[in-house]
Amino acid sequence: MDADKPLYNSRLFKIYLEYIKTEYPDLAVEEILQYAKMTLYEVEDKGHWFNQKQVNRFNKILTAKTKNPLISQDVGRYAASSKGMSFVKQFVLGMVNPATAYLLLDKSYKLLSRAAIIKTRKCGSSKIEIIVTPRPGVNEKPHQCLNRTGIFEALAKYFTQNYAKVEHPKCIHRGDANCKYIITWDKTPSIIFKKIRNWLLLTEILFIIPLIIFLPYFTAISSISGITALIFLLDHFAASTEKKELKETISSQGQAAKENLQEINLRYHNAMLVQKVGQASASIFEVKQLAETVLANIAKHLDFDNALIMMPDPNKTRLLYTAQYGANPVFKKFLKQLRIPLNKKSVPARFLSLVFIRKKPFIINDIDKIKSKLPDAAYKIMIKNRLRAFICVPIIYKKTALGIMIVSNQDTRRRFTESEINLLQGITSHIAVSIINARIFQKLHESRERYRNLYENAPHAYFTISAVSGLILDSNPMAANLTGYTREELNGSKFIRLIADSHQNSAKIKEIRATFFKKKSLHDMELQIQQKDGSYIWISLSLEPIFDNHSNLVEARVLMIDISGRKGLENQLRQAQKMEAIGTLAGGVAHDLNNILSGVVSYPELLLLDLDPASPFSDPLKKIKKSGEKAAAVVQDLLTLARRGVAVKEVVNLNSIMIDYLKSPEYENLLSLHPRLEVETDINYDLLNIIGSPVHISKIIMNLISNAAEAMPTGGLIKLITHNQYIDCPKDETAFLPEGDYVVLIVVDQGFGIAKEDLDRIYDPFYTKKKMGRSGTGLGMAVVWGSVKDHNGHIEVSSKLNKGTTFTIYIPATRESLTKDSPPEAPADYMGNGETVLIVDDMQDQMEIASNMLKKLGYSVSAVSSGEKALEYVAKNSPDMVVLDMIMEPGMDGLSTYKKILNFHPGQKAIITSGYSESSRVKEALRLGAGTYIRKPYMLKKLGKALHDEFARQPQTNKKHQIKQC
Repeated sequence: MDADKPLYNSRLFKIYLEYIKTEYPDLAVEEILQYAKMTLYEVEDKGHWFNQKQVNRFNKILTAKTKNPLISQDVGRYAASSKGMSFVKQFVLGMVNPATAYLLLDKSYKLLSRAAIIKTRKCGSSKIEIIVTPRPGVNEKPHQCLNRTGIFEALAKYFTQNYAKVEHPKCIHRGDANCKYIITWDKTPSIIFKKIRNWLLLTEILFIIPLIIFLPYFTAISSISGITALIFLLDHFAASTEKKELKETISSQGQAAKENLQEINLRYHNAMLVQKVGQASASIFEVKQLAETVLANIAKHLDFDNALIMMPDPNKTRLLYTAQYGANPVFKKFLKQLRIPLNKKSVPARFLSLVFIRKKPFIINDIDKIKSKLPDAAYKIMIKNRLRAFICVPIIYKKTALGIMIVSNQDTRRRFTESEINLLQGITSHIAVSIINARIFQKLHESRERYRNLYENAPHAYFTISAVSGLILDSNPMAANLTGYTREELNGSKFIRLIADSHQNSAKIKEIRATFFKKKSLHDMELQIQQKDGSYIWISLSLEPIFDNHSNLVEARVLMIDISGRKGLENQLRQAQKMEAIGTLAGGVAHDLNNILSGVVSYPELLLLDLDPASPFSDPLKKIKKSGEKAAAVVQDLLTLARRGVAVKEVVNLNSIMIDYLKSPEYENLLSLHPRLEVETDINYDLLNIIGSPVHISKIIMNLISNAAEAMPTGGLIKLITHNQYIDCPKDETAFLPEGDYVVLIVVDQGFGIAKEDLDRIYDPFYTKKKMGRSGTGLGMAVVWGSVKDHNGHIEVSSKLNKGTTFTIYIPATRESLTKDSPPEAPADYMGNGETVLIVDDMQDQMEIASNMLKKLGYSVSAVSSGEKALEYVAKNSPDMVVLDMIMEPGMDGLSTYKKILNFHPGQKAIITSGYSESSRVKEALRLGAGTYIRKPYMLKKLGKALHDEFARQPQTNKKHQIKQC
């Protein structure tokens, strides 16, 4: 049997502690228990059992401390008066006599020890033989024989008021197989009186006839009467004594029953309390709420007037109020403000911090004894509330203090005892576990919330896929944005159906499925998926398997990153590299062709000057000259393709060039070839200027219109749109463009569109679906692409079969004026009157442009370069108007800035600006009170009119302020 197996009940050691307290009051019980690796709470717990190692250590230190080698026997004798043996006393006093109690000792002894088997045998009316045999594997020590001897001696005292005599002829520690005890005891008074009575009665019966025969009648009658009287007297004494003994037995049984009832009641309340604490720890995961619930249950099930739990702050420098019950509002307010320092050695109520630091409880039954250690306010409040006694117990989890619990009673209540400390230590151990569980769950909950927030707010698409069915179990908002489906449509659908059905993807689908079976990860697989509207986008797919506790694959987490923009940029880069290579070749060809064509064009012109117009050679020479001019035009296109054609750059206006083309003979010729063609213009007359070549800009317009016309052989509508755009948040397609002002040209047709497989090749030289010789040379779109790049611009195309095609061209704008300046419009109708305006824009040049414009219009202007600086400004100033850029990086954007400005100045007038169209954040700013929204680039008329209209809509008293540049 293992020496660590529990064999000896805690009641045995409670007798030891009672004896020590009575006979050796100066001994430190905590030190003895600590050496024995026992706790006071374990000893108080009647259901706890200790092992042989603990018992040996306990006896070793106790013998050394008391210097009494027979202390175990003395403690055994003390059991007759010990409270810890009340259950044995109850059992014993239920017997008729000591013999019965000893004979049934084998049953009662099992409640104290599991280490041995006891057999009893009656040897006489007051003599019993007891055989004690240790169980296999048990290695008891001599002190345990002594203790057992003392208990056997004490058992008779319950009946006779004297110890029994115990002989110990055999002992396992002397080499015998078992221990043998011969026990004899004194008889009880009632038994003695009964025995005398019985002998006298027998004597009277035996001698009554001889007395009558041999003695005179009266003498015989007198003798018999005397003996009979004596018998009756002895019987009376025997009955009286027996009744007295029975009364004492009944009284003892009643007291024991009362104690057992109290113990049952206490255990019931303790059990209910533990159950409630367990329920709280399983359902409450906020520490403060848990503490309040625990105290509420303590108030219900334990006999205390007040209770308080204090726990340390995060840095463990102070103990702070956590929860309480029983305090009136004034006392509760005081408790909430109470701060007990943990890092100072001399402070009021230091004893409370020592409970936490040293992890040891204490009892105060008279508060006046610690008056000097309490703050005056605390002492007065406690006296006022009649709180004169309290217990303070640490809340400990695995040798770590989590807090303290203080219970108190009013001065009219009972005094506290050590047993209540043990009870509270048991309760606080449950509280500690509950607090740890709450903290663990809280951290787990926070971790899950953080994960959920990351999952929900991730910038990329996430899917959770069932490894069994392949169904989508969950998806985040970005997954819906990426695919075009709602989350409800995605969740529960087959994940593999999202992947575009193509020959290239089929091999990748097999690879994805193989990953499931191999339980491996997959990273950065590039493939196409099909969106809800039928369009295709490129994504990068990563897959991570998720296993259960048994290493079974249950789910997979799939990450999708939209790489369409990157793919587009890669295509643009490849296109640029390809065009550069072709351009180099075309430039060399054009150089040689120019030398050849100079003769083809010049000599026919010279010959025609000298030739008679009626000559039969005149028409052939004219055809040669015209063919040479066409070839020269092709050469010019080749030079454009070679990026060598833009020789002249000047300040021009796209609107003017487009209008000039629409009035040109070339355009008239185009209309004659396509009589059903309609051209509609949507021109922004505030269009900014650009720096470029008028010839090449005109060629861009001409080629785009010509291509659109060719795409509509039966006629249709071509829309020509121009506008200004400020790019401050580039799209994927415009990622190469730096932030700034751009002029945009859009050409829209209703033609047969461009097939998806042809979109990547439309700018290739000589790649055309048209009939060569009839519809062009195949260089038109290559010329457009080269000219746009020569102007540091960007071109986009979108097309749908049988729906039409849209070309969008971005060319950097300039604030420079045309060579021939147009007469400026009069700004008198939208001039300011000294109103203060704060401009918030993260681009220095844009900020300066807007500032100069508004100063010219008569406004007092301040300007800052970020939302944070704007908040600093409005904290000290109150501008009449804020001109607020919507997109600013890094830092707060326009909406966030405007929200915070409203905290300083509710109703603050503002104008929102941006380089893009009205976004949801712009609309939210307008709902919050911003007056209007204008698109960049800043234009004098547009900006001035927006401010003028806003001030007119919400009139305000004008204020003059000095211009302040921030």
